Amino acid sequence: MAPPIQIFVSVGIPTHIFYRHFRKNIRRCTYKCCKKFKEINPNISLLFVTPYITEEYQRNRLRHLEGKYDAIIYPQIEDKPLRFAITYRNRWMIDKADCLICAISHTFGGAYKTFMYAKRKKKPIYNLAVGGIT
Repeated sequence: MAPPIQIFVSVGIPTHIFYRHFRKNIRRCTYKCCKKFKEINPNISLLFVTPYITEEYQRNRLRHLEGKYDAIIYPQIEDKPLRFAITYRNRWMIDKADCLICAISHTFGGAYKTFMYAKRKKKPIYNLAVGGIT
């Protein structure tokens, strides 16, 4: 299995990196990989795509992210039900992405649904999970 940075290089250098995280340890690892890739390729942008735009969410969650990312963006999903915001945000990211790099080993939940959406959209998928689904 190739390290994530080698995969970025093999699929071509993107201009923006989107990533979705699930657990704290995965979030840290993914963020570090993206930051390292940005050090090697300073012309890219590291973006945080937020599923919520409410004032409370911005105050409580987004403030600590400032400075870590080149931009925090909100996709045009405000007309969607709030309880589906993460699903629509994930679909938006897949629609904008050139490929999906993930670590999914199960066939349930939001990550799996995002994986399947990418498959239906015929996006190249690089699953880094040991014994991951294809």
